[in-house]
Amino acid sequence: MARKDRVWIWVNKEEQAEIKARAAKVNLDPSVYLRDDIFRRVRTHHDTQILDEIHRVRVVIKKDLADLNRVGGLLKLISVQLSDKNSLTRAC
Repeated sequence: MARKDRVWIWVNKEEQAEIKARAAKVNLDPSVYLRDDIFRRVRTHHDTQILDEIHRVRVVIKKDLADLNRVGGLLKLISVQLSDKNSLTRAC
């Protein structure tokens, strides 16, 4: 969604410096920082690290689940083959 409207606020030099410093601390443009702060979406560096760790863990869990699914498939294949082999030997 394109932004067309502008909001003007008046600040003194110290307030402007603080806004710029806070925005730089979380690697955001001052306007993005203010907009996100208004809607409470500002993430600190610590928040970003936590989200990165959650993403890394989710990737590992997905990989582990895929491995477990492969093992389950192999166990099912072995079970079917063993039951087929047993049914053939019983029939003879």
